[in-house]
Amino acid sequence: MAVNKLDISMMEDVGTSASQLLQRDGSGNIPAVDGSQITGVTEFTTSTSDPAIDTNPSGGVGSLWYNKTDGEMYVCTDATAGANVWTNVGTGTGDVEPNPLAENGSYALGGTVAGFSCGGLKHSPTNSASNRIDRYAFASSSNSTDHADVVEKHKGGGTGSQSTTHGYGFAGSRGDGYSGPAPSFTDMIQKFAFASGNASDTGYNCILEGRRYSDACATTSYAYIIGGDGVDGGAASGGYVDDSIERFSFSTEANTVDHGNLIGYRNSGMTASGVTHGFYAGGWTNTRPTTTGANMNHIQYFAFASNTTATDAGDLTVARNGGVGWSGPDYGYAVGGWSTQYANTIDKYSLTSNANATDVGDLLDNAGTPSGATTGTTSSGGTSSTTHGYFTFGGGGVPIPTMIQRCAFASDGNATDVGEMTQEGGGGRSGGWGCWD
Repeated sequence: MAVNKLDISMMEDVGTSASQLLQRDGSGNIPAVDGSQITGVTEFTTSTSDPAIDTNPSGGVGSLWYNKTDGEMYVCTDATAGANVWTNVGTGTGDVEPNPLAENGSYALGGTVAGFSCGGLKHSPTNSASNRIDRYAFASSSNSTDHADVVEKHKGGGTGSQSTTHGYGFAGSRGDGYSGPAPSFTDMIQKFAFASGNASDTGYNCILEGRRYSDACATTSYAYIIGGDGVDGGAASGGYVDDSIERFSFSTEANTVDHGNLIGYRNSGMTASGVTHGFYAGGWTNTRPTTTGANMNHIQYFAFASNTTATDAGDLTVARNGGVGWSGPDYGYAVGGWSTQYANTIDKYSLTSNANATDVGDLLDNAGTPSGATTGTTSSGGTSSTTHGYFTFGGGGVPIPTMIQRCAFASDGNATDVGEMTQEGGGGRSGGWGCWD
């Protein structure tokens, strides 16, 4: 029988360097070795809490997170900075992700941190403008705080939207100190960071040279600026109600592009965002070049994926303009506004099927009780969390209300008072634009 010899020198080549055998010490332990050459090991974090959407793993997709308090394990399945998705691979429930899905699969494009109200008209001094950005937390019932400033004093009429990290303001009416030609509309697109800092001019603009009283829908990638008053060719005065839908990319930050049209000219409507479509409810219409018009009750929707004309989905319970829109997990909401008087109506309509809206509650007046007769509920700021809709300020009344109201999406009913906005010059603000983090 042939016997193969073992080169004893190979057994003697021991140590901790490359291509050497490891030798246990006198206690039977393997000596310390340099792990720099070990590859293919996925980042693993042990913590006493779950990861968050802004927990940005250095290892990217595939990084693991272990919560040693409850024993849950998560894997990063989307490593978008500030908007990571952590999938629960323990129980398989309770994923950590921005804009979570509702039980029926519809999209809840709402915030989880805070709402912001930007600029607007002040009561004192009379018809003066604000440059303030107010912030109010969604997690607690409390007054707002001064977060930062918009680019220039802003009387309102613009519209707001948000990416995962920034709030954006589109167009509107310039405020105090503006010395340019009338009307003082702007086509500016400005933004501010949710973390801190004043707004800045992006250097990009809406298609219309100037516009106000527009509204917006959004996905995580785009904002859609809808309707409003536009200025024809830079005219020194006058304007018209517009039917355009424009799209703005959060990632590229270029000028807006055309994305279709509403059914008829509209301004001051109330918007909501669904999974695949944007919704525009109510608003004011007129026929160019006349200035006489009427409140509308139509609910329209348009596809995010294609450039097309909107489709009629149903009617509001009350024709009105100037209220705010909320985006819930399953329903859109048209809130407040002006009809033949100030409206306190909270209408709810489906984001997945064509149907008329239903009246599910009332806003509060300054006294904190439901009343639609004298409440200033137009030209207000509105925001959506994943669980509640928020209504701030309101025009038409003196003094302008500063109340922060909210309603739960999970149950119908009247709004509740959860805090007060900051004040400048002794009065509240109206006509500002809202966004949320």
